[in-house]
Amino acid sequence: MKITVFNGSPRAEKGNTHFMVKEFLEGAEKAGAETEVVFLAKKKINHCTGCYSCWFKTPKKCVFQDDMAELLEKSMKSDIIVYACPVYVGSVPGIMKDFLDRHVCLAEHNMEKAENGVYTHVKKDRKQGKMVLISNCGFPEQIHFKYFKTVFEYIEMNGAAKIIAEIYRGEGPLLQVTVPELAPVIDNYKNLLRKAGKEVVENECLSAETKEELEKPLIPYDMYMTMGNKFFNERVLNKEQ
Repeated sequence: MKITVFNGSPRAEKGNTHFMVKEFLEGAEKAGAETEVVFLAKKKINHCTGCYSCWFKTPKKCVFQDDMAELLEKSMKSDIIVYACPVYVGSVPGIMKDFLDRHVCLAEHNMEKAENGVYTHVKKDRKQGKMVLISNCGFPEQIHFKYFKTVFEYIEMNGAAKIIAEIYRGEGPLLQVTVPELAPVIDNYKNLLRKAGKEVVENECLSAETKEELEKPLIPYDMYMTMGNKFFNERVLNKEQ
């Protein structure tokens, strides 16, 4: 099994997203998967301009000579694609959106009515892929991933890929905070991520138990808010001084 992670965090390997991805892939690799991480922030990906040259002038080939051709090939050769990125204003960061938009060259220009009754582009010569979603945000509750999810649910609705697992981490900034009291909590969460990677490889889904454990708060919400406000207020105070 080949798993490719497209990490859309602008912070690349320094971000909390990669912290999660590393642990998830460790579990997947121990279960026998071949894995690769692509940091979109380190790739040249132009904005799609909607010229449709990839449909009518040069089929399945974009006018931009950037890194997308290589990335699309990696995507097509993967058994499971992991879309990993933080939540920005309720959705995906701009570099992830650009990456997703540029997939238009893989679609056929003709439409068809799918089995779910939705009109979509013909998926000729394309097998349905499998998606895993990994994300984190600075707010504590799971509701902040609501609109993030819709980006990929739209892809699923159009039959391009099926979501087989979702891992969302509120209180994301805590993942890399070096506070001794938090160490056992973070270690437990890392173990859960590894377990999730193993389950995805072996079962192509997460168990209900693992999913429930992954979504539990790392610390109480009010405590998190107090810690976060204290951190930011101290930074403001230091800047003023």
